[in-house]
Amino acid sequence: MKKHVLSIITVCRQAREALKTTMDQILLQSWREFEYLVIDGSSSDGTQELLTDYTGRFADAGISCRFLSEPDHGIYDAMNKGTRLAHGTWLLFLNAGDLLSGPDILQQIFGTPLASDIQILYGDTLCTYQNHQKPYPALPLDHITFEMPFCHQSAFIRRELLAAHPYDVSYKVCADHQFFLNMYLQKKTFSYRRVFRSEQAALPQRKAAHAERTGNLPPVRILADERNRLLSEIRDPAPFRAALCGSGTKKPSALAADGSAVILPTPHDIPFPY
Repeated sequence: MKKHVLSIITVCRQAREALKTTMDQILLQSWREFEYLVIDGSSSDGTQELLTDYTGRFADAGISCRFLSEPDHGIYDAMNKGTRLAHGTWLLFLNAGDLLSGPDILQQIFGTPLASDIQILYGDTLCTYQNHQKPYPALPLDHITFEMPFCHQSAFIRRELLAAHPYDVSYKVCADHQFFLNMYLQKKTFSYRRVFRSEQAALPQRKAAHAERTGNLPPVRILADERNRLLSEIRDPAPFRAALCGSGTKKPSALAADGSAVILPTPHDIPFPY
């Protein structure tokens, strides 16, 4: 079994055309010490036939490509499956329709060995909609106590770390934030690189993906509910409420009846651009 430096993982359901866009762009990468995994939620839109065809295209390019198509219990269940199947030292999750920001981006990141103590490597994101791009630079890491400071498509995670702390599948949209927050509280090593790692999928694709996974519940409401749950699950939330209510850059949008902070998402948090 070949030991890959990186496993790129795409989880999808009923997203054939968006997946094709992502795979076409991955095939353009100049650095190829990675494998590509697709975890499909038993789609019926021709995704499996597309994957069968593209497995050969990846093989011709010298890139290992594997896919699994079966029912799942949501996006984070599928991402955990990808982690278990991956062989790479590092993991990168790209949604169907998401892109790497250029053909040399992996070469820029992995062309020289990374420090052995880095456990999570993150960067900036470009959001593309109707042929317009908007940069979303990563926020200061301490923002993680109340919002995601970077997009998960722009974060590389050591596989052994995520395997030991899999995504909590009881979350619909915030399990990635819960994972990164827990790693931050456990003082795992994060490293920021000033480079645009990924481009998020266009608005219609992300709306469709959100509706598929959450039953058309309003994304802002889900984010608010799950963000508040994150705060409540911190063993001692007082320091974080103090940070939110004090002289920091962020304040709670409201207070609950018990005096705890109610954290409503900012536009940076929304899982697709408005």
